[in-house]
Amino acid sequence: MKLVHKALVSVVFSLCSIQPVKAAVITYSTGDFISSEWSSHIWNESTGTSTASTSTVGGNPDAYRRVSMTVDPFETVLNNQLWSVAEFTPATQGMITSVALSYDISRVFTSHAAATQVAKGISVQQDGVIHTSLLGVSTTSLPIWESVSVENLLPLFPSVDWTSGSKISFGFFNAVSTQEQGFTIDGGYDNYNVTVNFNPNATQVPETVNLLGTGMVFAIGLLLNKRALKDRSKQSHHWPQAGSIH
Repeated sequence: MKLVHKALVSVVFSLCSIQPVKAAVITYSTGDFISSEWSSHIWNESTGTSTASTSTVGGNPDAYRRVSMTVDPFETVLNNQLWSVAEFTPATQGMITSVALSYDISRVFTSHAAATQVAKGISVQQDGVIHTSLLGVSTTSLPIWESVSVENLLPLFPSVDWTSGSKISFGFFNAVSTQEQGFTIDGGYDNYNVTVNFNPNATQVPETVNLLGTGMVFAIGLLLNKRALKDRSKQSHHWPQAGSIH
């Protein structure tokens, strides 16, 4: 049972006595996947269909984001999931030095025994362009969940302006393709975490922010992460071959 809402945002500034702010960290973490906070963005060259929803049970534990993919023979589909809470603007907040990202993944449904692969994808949006990076595929299925993590996203997305650019939104994607055999396969995603390390602009005021759901609570100190609670260029024109069967 979840004791508190698990959508958390924490900001910690590192100070050196009378010296200006040197570095800061902001962490976005969720396991509730509130539907109104997530949006689907289907790759414009997709020929299959996809829907996404939040399931309240069956995750790792409880709620998780479920991305369903349906393809007929010789079709492909990619569905980007962007989280409106996990947004950062270098131009106003400061230069990003690194971004760590992690989540759990599992196959929660398949209509064909040979369709077993769920994409381990990362999505980053800036200036209306969604950039994607495929980390591979997972064949893990319920009740087991696989942990996926990247220590630093910056080398994966060289076209994103991490230094002084406009707002950056973070998310993930699922994708499948097929040849002779059509199928439906659903991927589950849980325990989504993004940690941004950055050098705050001079106008930034040191503070720690705790965001619980849609309510804002100000506090001093570090927030527990969800684990403790329970908790190149434009989008590739070469669609990643994830979840394919022949």
